[in-house]
Amino acid sequence: MPRILREAGLAVEIHDDHFAQDTDDAEWLRVVGERGWIVLTHNRRIRHVSRETDALMEAGVRAFFLIGHVPHRDLADNFVRTESHVRRFLARHGRHSFLAKVYRPSSQESDQDKPGRVEMWLSRREWQRRRS
Repeated sequence: MPRILREAGLAVEIHDDHFAQDTDDAEWLRVVGERGWIVLTHNRRIRHVSRETDALMEAGVRAFFLIGHVPHRDLADNFVRTESHVRRFLARHGRHSFLAKVYRPSSQESDQDKPGRVEMWLSRREWQRRRS
């Protein structure tokens, strides 16, 4: 996946190049937030673990979850095709932390070379509202 993203001209940092595999999520997410990096992940379970969601939001992280039961190569290709939508999403939501989903085109669409779509999953405002 990183190779495909880099070949498309995207700057990519890999977790294991900066952190040990057993680094606590709160620690590496804090660093990612401080550096203004964006998290790409295929791990949708994070959204359902309140400790990890809290760590993402408290660190100010903007995270995109790549959705689909397909090989990672297909997820990366879709992210590249959807990059303009991702950039518009980032421009609309600024530096505020969020969790968003990047979907592939629906299986009913005839042209699978189309970009996917980006949807908010959890905004910082919604997260704060749920916590109070």
